[in-house]
Amino acid sequence: MKFMFLNGLTDSEKSAFYTLAKGIIAVDESIADREVILLTQYLREMSMTVEQVRPFSFDEAVGIFTVADSEKCRQIYIELFALAMCDATDFASEEAELLSSIAAKLDISEKTQNDLQDCVLSLLHVYGRMNELIRG
Repeated sequence: MKFMFLNGLTDSEKSAFYTLAKGIIAVDESIADREVILLTQYLREMSMTVEQVRPFSFDEAVGIFTVADSEKCRQIYIELFALAMCDATDFASEEAELLSSIAAKLDISEKTQNDLQDCVLSLLHVYGRMNELIRG
């Protein structure tokens, strides 16, 4: 699931987000097909190709967002958490630790992280329920 926040990023921020997203899906050493599909969708939403992504180290990518406003940092956190949750109900401890580390560097409090996660999980539940109803 993606939330359509990414099209408002600068080119540098788009590349940084892509680097962070790749890091999130790789951290648990299990890359699900759904995660790869989401990465492709992210590129499409950002109007980029893989070749256009500027190479950043993971720390450089986080650093790009340390100077962003809190709204943008929260949007990035939402997208990364949703990505971590897309490979079923398993939220690997490695993903949780990495997201927590990113959030700390972006000055997102634990309470705000929990609130954002609850919101994403609620929305995922709603989408799942809608899909059940559609399928009959």
